[in-house]
Amino acid sequence: MTIKKKRSFKEGELPTVSVIAELPAVKYGDKVHIFCVVSSNPSSTKVYWEKKTNNITKKINKGTSGTDGITVTNPSLIILHATDSDSGLYRCFAVNVVGIGYSSSVNLDVIGGVPEVSVPSITHLTGTGYTVTLVCKVKNAIPEVFRVYWQRYLHGSITVISSASIGIKGVTVESPSLIIPSAMESMTGEYTCFAVNSVGTGSSLPATLTVKAGGPSNIPVIISEDSDSDHSLRLELIWTLLPRTVLDSSNLELILRVQPRTDSDSST
Repeated sequence: MTIKKKRSFKEGELPTVSVIAELPAVKYGDKVHIFCVVSSNPSSTKVYWEKKTNNITKKINKGTSGTDGITVTNPSLIILHATDSDSGLYRCFAVNVVGIGYSSSVNLDVIGGVPEVSVPSITHLTGTGYTVTLVCKVKNAIPEVFRVYWQRYLHGSITVISSASIGIKGVTVESPSLIIPSAMESMTGEYTCFAVNSVGTGSSLPATLTVKAGGPSNIPVIISEDSDSDHSLRLELIWTLLPRTVLDSSNLELILRVQPRTDSDSST
């Protein structure tokens, strides 16, 4: 007599996996918990996570550098020190003998990183003996900026300018702009502002300073647009020094021109 064996089937269901629907933005360097709850019958045997950024998927297992958790008993993902590279969509997975269950995706946004540094005015022209300010703006300062400095580039030579440099003011974390109380022709050059935090160093685009002998006359200052401005416009400030020996508001004439941008402007 032939005995037929019954075909065996895996009994049970796929794991049910859920994560929090929304995560608040976190600061660079923070410890992050992305909670995951798994319900599984039969019991799950493995847990892992996936992170998706720019259509690139990375698998995160127990023991992945910079993480904790990700076990059957503690499926939540703990990021020990969040960086901007940790931003992305996260999904929790659980495995049992039936198959693989997974959660919906939750987005993590990490705020901070290398400081964003900009100089609103890209061209400066002044005369010897006059005060000129090269404005520097620092944003995205998480972690906090602990150092600011400038570099001047001229004829292949680079000069580093700090708050301790002779003949200047500013260049501090609180006031990153470079103030030259009495400009000299030798100060002509391209100036770049730098800000440093524990992540790295951010830098601005270069600003050009030209110092000419004598007082300024019909001095154009081209203002670069920021992200909030109308990029179809080009602003030109023209200062005209009227015949006086002392430079103050009474002998300066200001003309503001707002012109449509041309193709030649946008290509430079």
